[in-house]
Amino acid sequence: MTETGTEQGLPGLSFEPEDVYVLTELEQVRAATTPLRIQILDCLGIRAMTVREVGQKLEISSTKLYYHVGELERVGLVRLVHTDVQAGIQQKYYRAVAHYYYLSPDLLRDFSSGEDADASASFMTSQLDTAAMGLRNAFLAGEIDVDTASIPSMQHLDGRARE
Repeated sequence: MTETGTEQGLPGLSFEPEDVYVLTELEQVRAATTPLRIQILDCLGIRAMTVREVGQKLEISSTKLYYHVGELERVGLVRLVHTDVQAGIQQKYYRAVAHYYYLSPDLLRDFSSGEDADASASFMTSQLDTAAMGLRNAFLAGEIDVDTASIPSMQHLDGRARE
């Protein structure tokens, strides 16, 4: 017997994430600050997948991922979109709610609260780390062509060229 996502009130496999989702809650920011969870969101932004499929793609044990997917679902960054029963085993398909995530300006405004500042800084740092890792991997894979002749020379603050 197969259960479709729509029969259970789920959006189904055709669910498409929003382009942008604004993180407005501190819990959402905390949930999205680990590199592993960012990788999970990236996978689930492409298509609906089971936790097992995410584990295969990331080459990580699916048992480790169940907790992380559950936390992302709990704070609303991932949602269950479809369930299917195959050979008596229920398969749950998840999807990220968006392709891109941004911090609400409200979370960035009040840095007087140490907790808010720390969570916002962690999110920003994790985003920079993820971008740097992606650039490094693309460079090592030869996907980025560096033409050193087109790179402007480094300059001192006073405008003089470095030697």
